[in-house]
Amino acid sequence: MSPKKKVPRVAYQGEPGAYSEGSTLEAFLPTGVKVETIGHQTFDDVFNALATGAVEYAAVPVENTLGGSIHVNYDLMLRYHGKVHVVGEHAYRVRHSLLALKGVTKKDIKKAYYSLAKQHHPDKDGDKDTFQRIQGAYKRLKEIM
Repeated sequence: MSPKKKVPRVAYQGEPGAYSEGSTLEAFLPTGVKVETIGHQTFDDVFNALATGAVEYAAVPVENTLGGSIHVNYDLMLRYHGKVHVVGEHAYRVRHSLLALKGVTKKDIKKAYYSLAKQHHPDKDGDKDTFQRIQGAYKRLKEIM
């Protein structure tokens, strides 16, 4: 009788169903290896789980099309240098959908984005990064509406 194979555990940041878990499962799919995904509250928790042997693998994002580099994970790779190693990379396509209640018009949605952008405008002591994300979403919204 052969010993039962242990299912590899893979840490990710987030809750079950999060994009990070989806990316983790998709990354292992071509290998044919079934994995157990384990969500963690922070990226630091993910790296710690890997470094201490609580899991065999970890999957963390390092780039985001909208937000750019995920600097915290580059910093953690440096902090855990020699304790963890990059063994692969995977690009994961995220698809968003815009949902609205019945009766909400395209004009209402555009007005809400415009109002939100005004609230966060840097000239009015708003957060520049938040303003840029809202502005980017508004531009994409205009393209599809």
